[in-house]
Amino acid sequence: MDIVQKFAALNQGGRLATSDADGTFRPAKTPEGKPIPANGKTFYNAVVEHLYHHQAIGVYPLTENDTVKWCGVDLDVGDHDSLIHAANLEIVLEQFGIKAWTELSRSKGAHTLVYLTSEIPAETARYAMLAACQIVAAPTTEIYPKQTSAKGGYGNGLRLAYPQSRTPGRQVVVDSDLKEIPLEDFVNEAYETAALNENLRVLADRYVRPKSSIIKTDAFRTRHTDTFGKIAKEIWDKGPKTGQDRSSMLVAFAASLLRQRFHSTDVEILVAECDIRWGQKYSKRADGAWRITELVRRTQAEIAQGTLL
Repeated sequence: MDIVQKFAALNQGGRLATSDADGTFRPAKTPEGKPIPANGKTFYNAVVEHLYHHQAIGVYPLTENDTVKWCGVDLDVGDHDSLIHAANLEIVLEQFGIKAWTELSRSKGAHTLVYLTSEIPAETARYAMLAACQIVAAPTTEIYPKQTSAKGGYGNGLRLAYPQSRTPGRQVVVDSDLKEIPLEDFVNEAYETAALNENLRVLADRYVRPKSSIIKTDAFRTRHTDTFGKIAKEIWDKGPKTGQDRSSMLVAFAASLLRQRFHSTDVEILVAECDIRWGQKYSKRADGAWRITELVRRTQAEIAQGTLL
């Protein structure tokens, strides 16, 4: 196999996306408006354009069979903190026999990427990455895959590394000394060291799910009987802080409400209302309600993990 074939095999997924110089990231479609799969001959040609010409691409990893061929974490807390988290994730994943790679993302932060020998259930991959993040206290706002079923769409996509049009020093995989790994070296090693699915299953079993017994039901507050305060109130009134994206804003809002002992159902409703008020990240999406439920569930799990460890 040549480098393009290996790169395509590593990064294949459910749907292809285009990534433009102005930051626009959207599903790629045929002239007839049909989505383009991230596999096969068309994907191979798109990879050629991505690596050697000017049309950068991305991939939505979730397939119509609810599987993925790769997974990862998008760490978007600035280069310094993101690279610390990425290094920690590499170490803990190595303990489970899983090779991880650190990519400097397009503008700031980093991606931790794991490539697999074959497709694996998206739920297993997601729980494996959540478990790794729990172990090293890394952010879990942007885990890929972001959802485990394609019934509500194909979730979120990620820009691929090594586009020809990249900013020098960005969108490349780096070694432990933060030196850029040449494309061919990265592709060949990543292809040879792809993780075994069984190792991800073992790690996924370490994921700690939230337990309802952490907060007594008679202590719950509701949106009908109480006004909320603290960080939630500040976000409700003023929206995201400077430099804070909408995802992290909604996570912070949900976490504040949960720590104030609001019931999770009411938290979902309030998060939806906050989303409408500040940016409409989910409210216009067909699967918006599902995404908000998942956001609250993940936030609840992080709070539980902090209590249990």
